[in-house]
Amino acid sequence: MAKTQTILQVFVASPDDVDDERKILQDVIDEFNITWGDTHKVRLDLLKWETHSHPGFGEDAQDVITQQIGDEYDIFLGIMWGRFGSQTNRAESGTEEEFERAYRRLTKSPESIQIMFYFKDAGISPSKLDSAQLGKVQAFKHRISSEYGGLYHEFETLEQFQTKVRIHLSKLVQDWLTTCTSTTSTKTTSKPAQAEEVFDPLANLTMLTDDEEDGLLELAERAGDAMAAVVSVVKKMVEAINEVGEKLRQRTKEVKELTAGGATLDVKAAKRVSNNTANDLEVYVQRLSVEIPEFHKQHSTAMDAFGKIAMISATDFEEDPNDIHNTLVHIQEYRSGITTASAKIAEFRKATDGLPRMTTSFNRARKRAVAVLDDLLVQFRNAEGQTGDVEELLKRMLESPNDNAQ
Repeated sequence: MAKTQTILQVFVASPDDVDDERKILQDVIDEFNITWGDTHKVRLDLLKWETHSHPGFGEDAQDVITQQIGDEYDIFLGIMWGRFGSQTNRAESGTEEEFERAYRRLTKSPESIQIMFYFKDAGISPSKLDSAQLGKVQAFKHRISSEYGGLYHEFETLEQFQTKVRIHLSKLVQDWLTTCTSTTSTKTTSKPAQAEEVFDPLANLTMLTDDEEDGLLELAERAGDAMAAVVSVVKKMVEAINEVGEKLRQRTKEVKELTAGGATLDVKAAKRVSNNTANDLEVYVQRLSVEIPEFHKQHSTAMDAFGKIAMISATDFEEDPNDIHNTLVHIQEYRSGITTASAKIAEFRKATDGLPRMTTSFNRARKRAVAVLDDLLVQFRNAEGQTGDVEELLKRMLESPNDNAQ
């Protein structure tokens, strides 16, 4: 029997420095279609110039792409980082032109299109940095909020982008399933029935594979285990700060004793204390060098699980508001713990950076300690942002857990 599905088309617009994000977006949409396709008869179709355009002629290359892809897609998804793009005959870049076309549709018919824009906020290699291009990106970002009245999201890592896109696309489609607005531009496609000459009485069983998607319970368990591991890692990090802090206080006391009563400083003794302090800092750096990758791994596992949970509609299982509330409280406590630890580490980082220059080994150890603390603070900042997205998802589920029932 032929199957009919609703197709929501997602057009991705971006300059050429976010290829990795475009690939991640394709992976998320493929994953979405596996999860939602047959269950809700809705699929996402990613429109990209690479796959939906072919050689042709027009005013310029962008005009050819526009003619071939058109404006009838349902979701516009823009991504920018350090490049604004090449100027066209109608705008400062192809991405800007595509955004303005989508925005004109939105102003004329708000129900016909959804627009989402993401900006990558991460360091750029000096060899790839173009200050003029970056300036245009920053100006465009400001215009989106001040001139167009838009809300954009920022991300720093591919994992963070993946989590955000999973959650945001899931919310958008859940809203569409809830309202099913008749004016929404959608496309349907039918899968042709299998030809009679190749009929297989066990076709459905034969087509099954062992590559089964994780269920809600497995995902929830994985997220919980990973968050518990993160809490354990953060605890170790705080303990390491307390330990090295106590050693630094002891070393400071030793230095003061060397000059007690107005005695002349014993340079050799002071050098010995300085080198011992350097060793304390190096041990601390080594400890964090082990804990930071583990923090990243476990936190990414938790956020990946929650992102996949976002793709499971409420119609797939019976949701208990108490369970959602308990998970939300757990997430909030998790985020609070990271925030508290982050503040303490930022304070320790400032104190470490302010230590006076002494021996060569100490100066090197101090710089390494500050660098590894900066790495850790970046991880904490990313974690707080991603966890905030998960909180938003859970609050939405708590407010209307059964709204998506059709």
